[in-house]
Amino acid sequence: MSGSRTHGVVSPEPGTASVVLAFALGYAVVDRATEGVLRVVGAAGVDPGTLATGLAGALWLAFGALVGTELLRQYRANPRAFGDRDVRRAFLDDHRPAPRDHAVALAAALGGGAIVVLGRAEFYAALDGTFRVLRLLVAEGRLGSFSPVTFAAGALFLVGFGTFAYGVDRVVVGLYREALFRYYR
Repeated sequence: MSGSRTHGVVSPEPGTASVVLAFALGYAVVDRATEGVLRVVGAAGVDPGTLATGLAGALWLAFGALVGTELLRQYRANPRAFGDRDVRRAFLDDHRPAPRDHAVALAAALGGGAIVVLGRAEFYAALDGTFRVLRLLVAEGRLGSFSPVTFAAGALFLVGFGTFAYGVDRVVVGLYREALFRYYR
């Protein structure tokens, strides 16, 4: 097989940035919830320190699983090997986003980011309200009141966050793929 040479390239799969951002949001929610959960279980006779350590361990375990899963997913798709430079170039051209796709991803990132920035306080208010309702349910066996407007604002925040994460992920992957195409052109 003399003269035969493969031309490889590492082309990222989308999804990693949005998964990392979702984990960051989950971390923020757990961090916010820990104090309330510790109060509830402390009243139930469980050692709050043990629970806090368990929650921290669970977060680190989840983070390790997330990193491992994403590395495996990216590894399975890469590197891609091509017997001919023209085939590699055609692959890179087919997998780079169109200008319209870049614009949509950027608009999603900016629009979702604006909703996240503007709705953060309302999201935390909805989260705190949820914890109050759960505390009353556990401690007294009754449901507390919850504002539907606050709930809707919290839901809107989550939609905005998902849109932001999707947009950021597509922008990052799209820019990387565009750079690969230009480099190997």
